[in-house]
Amino acid sequence: MAERESRESRTEKQNGKDGPPELEFPVKVLRDLKAPSKRWGEFEQTIDVLLLTVNTHGFLCCFQYLEEVFKSFNSNLGFVFFGKMGEREREKLQVALLQCCEGGGQPCGAGIMLPKAVEMLRPKAVFCVGSCAALHRDKTRLGDVVAAAKLTTYAQRRVTANKVVPCGFSIPASKNISRLIPFAAFGWKPPLKNPEVEREEVRVHSDGEILSGPEEIASVTRRDELVQLYPNAIAVEMDGDGKL
Repeated sequence: MAERESRESRTEKQNGKDGPPELEFPVKVLRDLKAPSKRWGEFEQTIDVLLLTVNTHGFLCCFQYLEEVFKSFNSNLGFVFFGKMGEREREKLQVALLQCCEGGGQPCGAGIMLPKAVEMLRPKAVFCVGSCAALHRDKTRLGDVVAAAKLTTYAQRRVTANKVVPCGFSIPASKNISRLIPFAAFGWKPPLKNPEVEREEVRVHSDGEILSGPEEIASVTRRDELVQLYPNAIAVEMDGDGKL
């Protein structure tokens, strides 16, 4: 009974004002995913964008926007979903969607799968789509979008008798992507069920620095420590461990 009450309490909180805004459409579930299969090599593999996801939720959100989608199996990558994405017919992008395992260094994690996918698919750009944990509660809200301009590792550090000195490194987005990120919110309308009420609640952080590391931050003390060490960071990634 206690566990049931705890779950119901969490659900009520998510559906209330402390939860994310409600979408205008229901996100698909795995049993609803229907895509015809094609044999690898029997179709043109000219890819504009590779979308890499880790958890099922991120995969389903990306799949929601794919058009003319089909799937193909490759022994090195597993199933890859292909489709088009974009508002204007002449400007639609050819997109490949791939899901890997959690943990960048795991056998099927992002650190292993991404280099293979880039080598085989040769995309013009790669976007890793997933969830991140906010570091500044006064600047972010559940449901906000972070288009990361920089990825900073935080696990490397030197501990002395008096202080902790961070020794991680920062990786900015590529030159071409860096030119697009500042305009990520231009003309974008969040797909909200009540846009008139909640439109101002969804913010796009297009200059954000995201921290990357092997931890799943579930401690307020640890979060405050990261904020002190990396004051410009807005969030910490939760899935890819080193991959934006």
